[in-house]
Amino acid sequence: DTTGVLPGQIHKLVELVEQSGEIPTFMGIKFTDYNLFDFQLCTQVGGNRKYNMLYGRDESFTAALRVGADAPVSSTVQYSRTLRDVLAAVRRGDDRAAQAAQLKNAQLCSTFGAYDGDVNVQKDIMSMTGLEVGPSRLPKRDLTTSEFADLKKELTSQGLIDAPPQEQEVKI
Repeated sequence: DTTGVLPGQIHKLVELVEQSGEIPTFMGIKFTDYNLFDFQLCTQVGGNRKYNMLYGRDESFTAALRVGADAPVSSTVQYSRTLRDVLAAVRRGDDRAAQAAQLKNAQLCSTFGAYDGDVNVQKDIMSMTGLEVGPSRLPKRDLTTSEFADLKKELTSQGLIDAPPQEQEVKI
């Protein structure tokens, strides 16, 4: 860890920011760690739910919602509705639907996580859904044409990624 913040002590940093009063534009944090104990303590800084608490670990988003996350901030939100479905289900009190959507997200992450670390799979997945973000930079590589087609077929057939947006006629 190169942040200088001790593991499990992120809430202490948020408390210092709160107490200093020197960052008037401070609105919250993106928490990207699996330590839900620490995250929950962050949600209480400055009074219950004062700050916007965003959570950046797909794998435990449903649990993070239960302890105070406001929304997910992750790469999969850009191309898959799985975490958006989790959030909607929790907000309407449908635990089974939230668990089902969280499972779909786990399946998505497991699918692209099976590729070697030298492949920038998520850039290719974004491309599959109409989000063109350009080629991977070295030392990463993009999927081959065959890998791309196979993965797109797998993710689409399982309903794990969004369909590309349809072009709409712009009327002026």
